[in-house]
Amino acid sequence: MYVKQNLRFFLIFGVVAGILISCVSQPQPAARAAGARTVTEVQVYEPNVPFEVLPDRVVQGERDAIAESPMRLTSRYFRRETTREIEKDLSALPQLSAPNYPLLETLYNLALEEALQNEEEDGTFRTGALWAGVWTRDIAYAVHLGLGPVFPELSYNSLMRKVNDMPEVIQDTGTGGAWPVSTDRVVWAIAAWDLYKVTGDSSFLADIYEILANTARRDIRVAYDQQLGLFLGESSFLDWREQTYPVWMNPVDIYEGYALGTLVGHAEMYNILGEVGALIGAPQSELATWSRYAQAVTEGIHQQLWLEDLGYYSGYQFPKAASGYSDTPLLNQQSDSLGTALAVLTGVAGENAAAAVTGLPVVLYGVPSIYPQNPHAPPYHNKGIWPFVVAYYTWAGAETGNDAAVTHGMQSLMRAAALFMTNKENMVYDTGHSVGTQLNSDRQLWSVAGFLTNVYRVVFGLDYQLDGLGFKPFVPQFLEGPFELANLRYRDALLSIEVQGRGNEIRELRLNGELQDSEFVFPADATGEHRIEIVLADNDPGGSITMGTTDAILPHEPLLESVTVAPDGEISLSWEPVPGAEYYEVLRNGIAVAEIPAGQTEYRERYQDPDTDRIAAFSVRTYNGSPVGSLASSYGLAIPASRSRLYQAEEAAGAAVVGNRGEGFTGEGYVEIDMDSPALRFRIEVNRAGEYALRFRYANGNGPINTENKAALRSVYIDNGERHTLLMPQLGEWQRWEYSNSIVATLDAGSSEVVVRYEDLDRNMHGRINGAWIDHLQVVRIE
Repeated sequence: MYVKQNLRFFLIFGVVAGILISCVSQPQPAARAAGARTVTEVQVYEPNVPFEVLPDRVVQGERDAIAESPMRLTSRYFRRETTREIEKDLSALPQLSAPNYPLLETLYNLALEEALQNEEEDGTFRTGALWAGVWTRDIAYAVHLGLGPVFPELSYNSLMRKVNDMPEVIQDTGTGGAWPVSTDRVVWAIAAWDLYKVTGDSSFLADIYEILANTARRDIRVAYDQQLGLFLGESSFLDWREQTYPVWMNPVDIYEGYALGTLVGHAEMYNILGEVGALIGAPQSELATWSRYAQAVTEGIHQQLWLEDLGYYSGYQFPKAASGYSDTPLLNQQSDSLGTALAVLTGVAGENAAAAVTGLPVVLYGVPSIYPQNPHAPPYHNKGIWPFVVAYYTWAGAETGNDAAVTHGMQSLMRAAALFMTNKENMVYDTGHSVGTQLNSDRQLWSVAGFLTNVYRVVFGLDYQLDGLGFKPFVPQFLEGPFELANLRYRDALLSIEVQGRGNEIRELRLNGELQDSEFVFPADATGEHRIEIVLADNDPGGSITMGTTDAILPHEPLLESVTVAPDGEISLSWEPVPGAEYYEVLRNGIAVAEIPAGQTEYRERYQDPDTDRIAAFSVRTYNGSPVGSLASSYGLAIPASRSRLYQAEEAAGAAVVGNRGEGFTGEGYVEIDMDSPALRFRIEVNRAGEYALRFRYANGNGPINTENKAALRSVYIDNGERHTLLMPQLGEWQRWEYSNSIVATLDAGSSEVVVRYEDLDRNMHGRINGAWIDHLQVVRIE
């Protein structure tokens, strides 16, 4: 437990045996006057208490929340009954009427009010009640989910706030100094393209193309794996390193992985570049380039990340070095709910779309960000449910005709908004409570937008297209209409839309009383006021969901102690025992090669020829009865001594600054580099031709390991050949030494020159501070 103090009372909360306990010690009025002891109120929130969403209320055990009117909500979820009056003037915004389901109407009005409360004086959106300013991924997802159609000007201003002077999209958060450890800034494209289809502002098109083309060109040069056809980088939104990645993974390991949600964002950005480029008359050669990358990433996602035996996409692939630099992926066995929903909605999932929605594990209170949960991190991304992710899942359920998924997602959002009386940032996955996560804000912007998705994207099925507004309404079986959305502005027209019935098949659609085809698209150039009436066929789309359990927690991964290679080629690895393990799985280059009983923590095998066999990387997983093992342990490269050589940076320094302060470096010192430093020139010798991995030992204390934007980047050339990226992310201190990313290259026998220098392409997101200390270069023959 921990204690949070303010001026009036103490709030203590913690989790005991899976039960959330919230205690408030507060002097009662009469007691204060008499100097008596305080009275302690204890609130106990047990896990997995069933709830019910009714037309005017949410009921969970003895707690409930009631929509008393369209502008008044009362909740008895916390320690005392609380009423929220919706006070903002909403008359200029689209008006929802749901006479037979007033709870939806009240919560919709609540979301509109919280959107208005998030408006800043400068005409942009703040990220939440606790979070000032505009954040790239937050605003992108929020605009895409529901803010764009209602607040086009605020949405535009906020999106453009996340564009720098190059111009390209800003990566403002992420591990190890933001870009390129994190590359999910590309989701800006999804929001910008959707906003254009809402407004039809042709002047925005050229800006979108220039911004995205610049973003794409840098990502291709700095964060693209030509061999696999995949972009590198951290999981989108899941950017608190310890929450979703193994403890051992440092920023370089995360950069060298491939993450589902981020990859979907890249694939869709290239699709959008192709569509925007065609509209503005971009050269065919450029359109062909964008198409090639979109196709390569889409195919790579299917080939590399679909887990056929589990029925869902892997959240991420471990760094290529963990597979011995081979093409065999070492996959994380956890799902990524946001990435899966985005894959469905963008079309990237293709034929897997329906199966991906059905197979994605959910729990009672919604859709956890990942599944199963990690054992080492408290609730936030791990063991957390995020309403905006649930909203994307709900929308994906509607897209695939899955009533069970739409019902589960929509009821999760309605429960949370009603009981909390605000659109919280997140909640604990097993108690469903807003208290107990690491950070949590009221009126979180993308949660607000996520609730609007229930109405705009699902119930009314608003489908913004280039030539007009289409309609794909989905009214799940638990809802009861009719529903009317009045005062919806679409370009130069003002619409009133009514939906009657249930299901997702249109029986009848009328425009101003005249019968239309069910595929009718309201024209983009229409003006004036119009009424659209849709009658659904009362069909039951059916569908199913995969109900997981909140007890599904991975075992701890083993701590790898050593990987050694004897002169005769015998490889030995050992690890610390994991309590509760049933057996261990040893992986070589990403492939399981042995099962080791729990009482044993060693494994041996042998290179047939230690001088010529391909280098092997080893890692270990723990199993304890679940079909999904632990996260993989740290990997160890079994490198024979004859195949590795170090080259000290001070010998390649030339006129660069050589330092020797502190400790932990090898040789006589290290080279201190900044953006103005001269090039480093390493002269290396290899005794045979082959495939080699080059990596630099470095330190970067310019910022903490988990945030800011001062990752160090350099361009590397081998014998004046093609450019390679050298990445040295922030590590939090100057006395911490790690290896950079690996540069894999084919070398001829003999001497080669390796040049490291700063170029314009190496500009980081900070723009001014871009430096590191380089200790040495390691060269390892892979094969």
